[in-house]
Amino acid sequence: MQIKIIKDLKDIIFIINKFNSEFESVIDNLEEYAKKIYDNANVIGLFYKNNIIGFSTFYCNNEKEKVAYISRIAVLDEYRSKGYGSELLSKSEQISKDNGMNQMRLEVYKDNTKAIDFYKKNGYSYEGRCSEKSIYMIKKI
Repeated sequence: MQIKIIKDLKDIIFIINKFNSEFESVIDNLEEYAKKIYDNANVIGLFYKNNIIGFSTFYCNNEKEKVAYISRIAVLDEYRSKGYGSELLSKSEQISKDNGMNQMRLEVYKDNTKAIDFYKKNGYSYEGRCSEKSIYMIKKI
C-alpha cells in the first residue's frame, strides 16, 4: 500500500467520481466540487498495485482557529476493516499538523454509527450537533 498526495485536477475528478456512490450525499456537479477541492483542500490517495482503493480530502487552511477539517474519506468495500481508513486518517492528521493545525474536525451523519465508531476508535469525540441529521466530531492532533 502506498499513500500519495494528489495535486492534478484530472486525478481529483477521477477519484471523486470513482468514490461518489460511497456517500449518502452524492455530488451533483462533480467538476465544480473537484475544482473547489483542487483550489482549497488537500487530497491523498491510497494505492494498491497502482490502483486507488481509498482517499481523503481535507482542509488545513484555518490559520486563525488552527482547526483542520476532514471533508471526505472513503475506502473501497473490499479493503475495509483492514486499517486502511485509519492510515488515511492518520496521514491527513499529520499533514494538517505539519501545516500548523492543532485540531481536526469532521461532520458525520448521526445515524451513521459505523462511521462514528470508526472515528471514536481513532480518537475523535463528540463536539456538538451540526444539523438535525449530523454531528461534529473533533480530535486534538
